[in-house]
Amino acid sequence: MKKTIYISNEQRQSIEAAISVNLSLRGETIVCPKIIFSPQDVQNEYAVIFINPNAEESPIVKFDATVLKHISIPIFAERITCHYYRAIGDITDVILNNFKNRISNRDYIKENLYLEAVNSERNKIFLDSVPKIELLDLSFICRINISRLIQNGCTGNRSIIIDNRLLNIMGLSVNELFDYAKNCDLNTYRAIPLNEDKKVPTYLIRNKTGIYGGAAIASMDVLRGLSDFLKSNLYILPQSIHELLIMPADEEDKIPIMTFAKALASGIPCSDDFLSDHLYLYNKVEKKIRVVDA
Repeated sequence: MKKTIYISNEQRQSIEAAISVNLSLRGETIVCPKIIFSPQDVQNEYAVIFINPNAEESPIVKFDATVLKHISIPIFAERITCHYYRAIGDITDVILNNFKNRISNRDYIKENLYLEAVNSERNKIFLDSVPKIELLDLSFICRINISRLIQNGCTGNRSIIIDNRLLNIMGLSVNELFDYAKNCDLNTYRAIPLNEDKKVPTYLIRNKTGIYGGAAIASMDVLRGLSDFLKSNLYILPQSIHELLIMPADEEDKIPIMTFAKALASGIPCSDDFLSDHLYLYNKVEKKIRVVDA
């Protein structure tokens, strides 16, 4: 029988506080996250309700409490926060009706584009409706930050996916869109050392906002720079659509790292955050990336 996992009041308060910090860093100062039992009363299922006194609806993000046994509260809070932004992002029609002229302004577009990596197989139908580029088993799409439009110039990271209809309204080609995205400051990535003092140094790759940083897997500049620094080929493990783990590649470590990659992917609390459970290799001589076979 599946064991019931309960979240203590202390855990609840810590998670709510961590989510609140993440929201405030993104300009959301009045949204209040509260953890509740799942409305469907499913075993081990809880939900975070995001209460906004200025909004008609309060988004709900469900999660399985068992994930808290495997990841830290700060990482969990970050992922729940990212899922919140996905929940409120589906407002394309509202944006087009109210901000059509601004959202088609090229200067605005150039400064507000996110690249997002998604799993091609899991998003097969959806990908037919959006401009995309492909790399191995991944596809890359674009989002546009709409916080400045809907919050009267306030900062934040609320975004919508650019679909084929929106691309047409913007008057851009697919190549123009992705050229703008690659050069947008929102897609500047940084490598955060996690254990430089260990035998196998590991780095967390994120973008400056903490969301959609998994797209760094397509940034040859990032991979080449870290590979040159470590003087090694690189193993790349997608932690989620928001971040990557990178470490020097050693053939002896391949099997345990592949196992770790699958375990890492299975611990993602929100299925929409899943990117891949594959292990990838960046070859510093060929300057190419490939999926590692067992």
